[in-house]
Amino acid sequence: MMANVFAASSQLQATISFVFLVGYALARLASGVVTGPCISARRFAGCLIVAMGLACAATGTFLLSVPRGGRLDARDGDALAWVFVALISCIGMAFAGLQAMIPLLVMDIAGPTNFPLLRGLMLSATGTGAVLGPVTSWMALAANFDGTSPSAVAAWFFGCACLAAIAIVLHVGMPCQRHAAK
Repeated sequence: MMANVFAASSQLQATISFVFLVGYALARLASGVVTGPCISARRFAGCLIVAMGLACAATGTFLLSVPRGGRLDARDGDALAWVFVALISCIGMAFAGLQAMIPLLVMDIAGPTNFPLLRGLMLSATGTGAVLGPVTSWMALAANFDGTSPSAVAAWFFGCACLAAIAIVLHVGMPCQRHAAK
């Protein structure tokens, strides 16, 4: 994405990849440390989904406002690339936190009796997202091949924000449905 949208050099791409992966690892660690003793898995998952949706919307908005598709001179282009990295790192860190707490979230939602079934469903859902995310983002990046249409990539991020909004509605609505069933 960095090369396509911002024409980033290979050195900048390597540095950015390192920063993203360190943030991803720290988010997994922090999620494991705070979930349970400090905050419930369900509440923390809701916070992470909201953060992910907001970061997706902010990334889409940022890409729409980037002049000439982010392909500026080296200094301005690199500064814009770092803003983009900060935004997508927020998305990656929220996803990492959610991944780390799937077992705790399943126990909180379903209890030990339905743990294997629900954990399998949750892992299948994240696996489906892991396949669909890159495939759909590739289509948006292909539309931006010449670097003049970052709006296609922005639309992809807005679509992700809408999916996060649906996830939070389902997340919030699930306890209400459980109480109504009793």
